[in-house]
Amino acid sequence: MVDQSLKIFATKLPREWTDEQVREYFSAQAAVLEVSVFKDGGKSLGCAYIKFQSKTEAEEVIKNLSKEVISNKKIKLRWADGEAERLKIDRAPLPKPARSKYIQYTSSDGRPYYYNTETGLTQWEEPIEMAQPIKTPSAPQGPPGCNLFLFHLPIEWNEQDLIKYFSPFGNVISARIMHEKESGRSKGFGFISYDSKISAVNAVKMMNGYQVLGKRLKVEIKKGEYLPEYVLYPSYQPNPL
Repeated sequence: MVDQSLKIFATKLPREWTDEQVREYFSAQAAVLEVSVFKDGGKSLGCAYIKFQSKTEAEEVIKNLSKEVISNKKIKLRWADGEAERLKIDRAPLPKPARSKYIQYTSSDGRPYYYNTETGLTQWEEPIEMAQPIKTPSAPQGPPGCNLFLFHLPIEWNEQDLIKYFSPFGNVISARIMHEKESGRSKGFGFISYDSKISAVNAVKMMNGYQVLGKRLKVEIKKGEYLPEYVLYPSYQPNPL
């Protein structure tokens, strides 16, 4: 059985660091097997996955380096989530029932949710049996302030899932999930672009912290695209459920 507790996730790393520099830094504490720096357009996002030979070594690294300060920033280390999901064998598609037991409703802010006529429960996630194929937009990105960075995405998601969950807030012109080159597996982060700043603001307000498939999404305006309108919107508290 493969030990899933060998990889940690590091944030607040210097953005100028390359994969080799990250490897060199952590190798001073333990043997590093793998390094994967998150990048956008070839530029580091200041976070990375680091894999070690054993759980004990990984635990020591988290213990010894969690308070280290580099370039006036205290790096943050934690266990990488979703490692078991990354190694699952691809699941066969679920058959769609002839008749759906779900009814779709829309909340006061325009967001769809679903009522199960058999259990009497409601949910935000669109039921698999109701899902329809979605064409993925191909534009590279939107205007400044319209592009979102998404982290902690479910490993099972693809670009169509991004469109399904983020299109209620506006016209999505680009959706990307970053993948590992060799394995093709999702890295757990990606990007969404709208043609409107208001759409981007609403998506952050409503989807940041949203829980799905055991994950809590992190959604924020892409770095360097300051959006002052964001502070004009109050916190969102869903009430249909």
